[in-house]
Parts: sequence; C-alpha cells; structure tokens
Amino acid sequence: MKYPKDLPEILKKTINEIKSDHSPPPDLPQDIILNDLLETSYHASFLTEEKRRLGFRLVFANKKDLIKKNDPHFKNPHRTIIFPEPRPFNISEILRLSPAFEMTQVLICVSQTNRSKKDPQLGIWGLLDTGTSWWKLLSHESNHGMPPPNYLTISSTEPGNLSLSAEGIIFFSLRNGEVIEPSWGILQNGPLGDFFKKGSISFYKKVVSELSGKRYDPDGHDEDYPKRFYFHFIERLLFHIRQKGHGGTVFFVPDYLTPKDSRLLDRVNIKYPLDYDEIWKLMVSSIVSHRKYYDLHFPMRKGEQLTKENFIKHSMISSNQDEIDEALSDCVQFVSNLSGVDGAVIITDKFRVIGFGSEVIANSPSLEFVISTEKKKTPIDSFGTRHRSSFRFCSSLEDSVGFIVSSDGGVKATMRVGPDVILWPDINIGGLGL
Repeated sequence: MKYPKDLPEILKKTINEIKSDHSPPPDLPQDIILNDLLETSYHASFLTEEKRRLGFRLVFANKKDLIKKNDPHFKNPHRTIIFPEPRPFNISEILRLSPAFEMTQVLICVSQTNRSKKDPQLGIWGLLDTGTSWWKLLSHESNHGMPPPNYLTISSTEPGNLSLSAEGIIFFSLRNGEVIEPSWGILQNGPLGDFFKKGSISFYKKVVSELSGKRYDPDGHDEDYPKRFYFHFIERLLFHIRQKGHGGTVFFVPDYLTPKDSRLLDRVNIKYPLDYDEIWKLMVSSIVSHRKYYDLHFPMRKGEQLTKENFIKHSMISSNQDEIDEALSDCVQFVSNLSGVDGAVIITDKFRVIGFGSEVIANSPSLEFVISTEKKKTPIDSFGTRHRSSFRFCSSLEDSVGFIVSSDGGVKATMRVGPDVILWPDINIGGLGL
C-alpha cells in the first residue's frame, strides 16, 4: 500500500522522464511543502458536502508567475481570480470552496505565504479559470484544447485517489493505495486491440466507400484518422459512464450477434432488448463531412478556388458537421445513461446497441482466477458481483470484451485470451488528464 508520504520520492524519479519529450518539468517545492499539499489533498478527498462527492484541482504556483503566463491577447487565455487576502490552505477551506465551481474548469491556486524554509505556511491566493476546452478534448467532445499551465497540479475525483500532473500531462495517480502510471493505447494494442481491429477496419472501409475513393487521405497526412475516431467513441462512452458516478458494465460483442441469438441468450438474460443502430451511421457521416470540409477549406485558405459556389458549399458543410456532432453527442449520452439500469449494456463492435439491463446467467465452473497484465493471479471470489459476472460472461464467450466501471471512477477491462481470463486493472488513466 502506498500513501501520500510515499509520493514525493516517486514523483522526483518519474517527473523528468515523463516530461522530457514535451516541455521542461515544473519546479517542485521543497519536501515539507509537497507533503503538506499531498496530505491535505488526500484527506480532503474523503469529505463530502451535503452528500455530494468532492472533486477539486490544486495548482502550486506563485501569483506573479501565473499571471505573467497569461497573455491577454491570446485567443483563449486562462483567467485568474485573486482574493483580496489569501485564504488558509487546509481541508476545511477546500471543502468550502470546491462546491462553488467545476473542477474540470477551475483550479485552486496555492503558494507559500511566508519566506520560512523550516516552517513554510501555505495559502490559497485565488482561482484559475482555464475554460472547458481541455476537458472537452479529453472527453472527445472537441478535437482541440488549451492545456492547464505547466505547474504541479494535484487532482482528486474520488475518495483517497490523487492524480499528479502538469500542463495536462499525468505523472502518475494514487488509486486504492496503488501508484498507477499513465497508459497509452491499451484499446488499440494487444488482445483488446485485436478484438476491436475488425470493427475499426470496417469503419475505415465504410468511410472510404462513402467518399468514393481508395484511401481516406490520398496525401497520407492523416490516413489513420477514421480508425482513431472509432476508438475515440469507446473511450468517450466509458468516460461518460464514469462521470455519472453510479458505475456500470458494458459488454462488446461481434456485430453478427442479435438480441435473439442463442449464443447470446445462453449467456445473458437481456431485460430490455434493442436494435439501436444510430451511432455507426452518425460516425461515418461525421468523418465524411470532416474530409469534405477540409477538401474545400485548405485550397480556399490559400486563396485558391474562391468561388461563390465553394463558399456556400463550405458554409453548408460546416453547419451540417455541427448538427452531426451534436446528434452524436446525444447518442453517447443516451447509451451511457442506459448503464444506470441494473445490469450490463451490450453493444457490438459496430456500436449497435443490442440491449441493456442484462443479467449474466452463464456459468464457468473452471474459472477460479483472473490474471492481471502483470501475470498476477487473483481469485475471482475477491471481487464483487459486477466483476464476477463480467468474468463469467467473457470466460464463456471468448469473442467479447467487458468493461467494468466502478462507482469510485475506476475502469477495468476483461476478456478471455486462450485458456485464461485477463484483467486490465485500470484503463481510464491515459497520458493526458487533469
């Protein structure tokens, strides 16, 4: 088990490696200050305000330095809100401040208020409004965003869990007493990537056929964009389920299965069968529209093909793109809401929703352990009902993937690989975050 007191040394060892490919690492405060920041944040994370779960972000930065970083002429500057006098930095103050704003947008600004090295005092000198663009980028609601400033940031969204980052690059997280490093491309690579490969290729081919070509980007600048967009939907769906805070289970199965297929019904009792097939069509329309928009946009930007007809067409495509993306966002919200019903949501690798409120009835007598990605065996009896049901389903249907979203925000993946059921213990921590 790891605790806040263990994190400073881990941070010092990892910070330079993680930041080396991006920008210079932020200056870290002395250990006594870092320990105060971590301990206070950790204990504050367990508190609730009128039964609401507390979420907050702290940034350790000098007031003058942070204000200097914000260029008022920049398109989307961060905005500082300065208190007349610093507030004390303690658990009670975090509890009082946090409900007043969205942690996805506003950071609590902390710095040292005296000059003492032996007995440094910390205070909250203000707030930093970073806007919503970075959060929208993380949740795939937008394709661009302005990151938080390059200062040490401590975030908490669940009791006892902390994430340490700077400029939107996560160093590591403390979750359930374990230090978890950022992960990249888990869905695209390995066994999970093998399962979703067929769906992503089908999506790419459908987009190309709609464009009446042989490749998405003949120039080769962004040929993989349709496949990335495919995986973005999976991440986006899991992200929205996680944000609801009630937990949920999602099973992905091959698209040849239907709600009445005995291969499925022998394993689950689908209380609410569906055949919801809107997502795939909207995703294809979105990518096709995206490509047509830029086919016009780039030449016009260079001063070429500036005709009235092209201008009207460009405007119409842009307006249509907004409508498609809004409809797709609505679909993501709709499907994520289905996870609030007791039981699993079942969706195919072409994002056709087969049903929800699904109870796993499959039995797997030989299943006694699950194996983590570190080859560690864990008895299934040590997990809760939601996890055990997912293990049994994936054990009995090899061509499937289960995602288990816990109420505390953790996201796990499971699937059968050969004779074993594999568990990815935490896939929701990507390299970018808060």
